[in-house]
Amino acid sequence: MTTRHTTISRRRLAAEGSDTYRQTWIGLSAIHTSWEGTRTVGTITHFTRDGMYPCVTFPDGTWARLDHEVEIVNG
Repeated sequence: MTTRHTTISRRRLAAEGSDTYRQTWIGLSAIHTSWEGTRTVGTITHFTRDGMYPCVTFPDGTWARLDHEVEIVNG
């Protein structure tokens, strides 16, 4: 599995009409690293209520908030 690190633009998330930008991230596979160091792959399914942070949902239905620096799974 290969990954790439990228940054979600805070400026673009805060801009008017940013829903289009958010939709470009929905459906991408991303890695969440827990405080204990466990890395889990999930899918970006939504953003926090304020629209500023992406959230990844795991196969078991649980989810976690990501930061603006995300690790995307290639392919």
